[in-house]
Amino acid sequence: MSYDNLEGLRAARDVFAASIAAAVIIELLLALVYFRGVSYVFSPPASLLFIPLIAIAYIVYRRLLAFTVNARRAASRLLPPGIAGAGIAFLLTLSDATRQAAPFLIAIVYLAELGVGVKLYRDLEPLSATGTKLFIGGMALFIITLPLAIFEPRAALGPLAFNAVKTLGLLILLKTSIERLGNAAKSIKATTAREREVLQGF
Repeated sequence: MSYDNLEGLRAARDVFAASIAAAVIIELLLALVYFRGVSYVFSPPASLLFIPLIAIAYIVYRRLLAFTVNARRAASRLLPPGIAGAGIAFLLTLSDATRQAAPFLIAIVYLAELGVGVKLYRDLEPLSATGTKLFIGGMALFIITLPLAIFEPRAALGPLAFNAVKTLGLLILLKTSIERLGNAAKSIKATTAREREVLQGF
């Protein structure tokens, strides 16, 4: 992926900002798992927090396709079923009869994110190697440890910590993308000004 065009940088910035918002909600949900248990999180009203998460996932999916190259095929194949699965998991939380299945479906859904993350590494590394390693590494460890919290609420500390690492990586990537976006805008503005000067000289 080349980060020398405004559209690609804007899309990357939007993905990072939306992902940070989702990460904050996830931290809240994991804290609730730790203190109140899985059944509390997967029951209304706490389960209503899945609605903004699903909306953010769709935004990330659409904007991801606008700037990725290596991860585009994986994103187009894995993320729509993942988003649909998250929606089904939310619906499961609305009924006492199906509520217990929701956490397991969410754990499966996150495997789709991991599949995209592996491909996404090559797209993000040119932007910030450090941010990319923290983001992808934190995401992988978060997904691996998340199922443990289903059986033992105290184990939520693991994915909670790794989600924080992932968020740190996203913050670095967001900061870099904003800086690159500003530099690209200045470069385009300077080039346009020079072209005008040349045209005025004729």
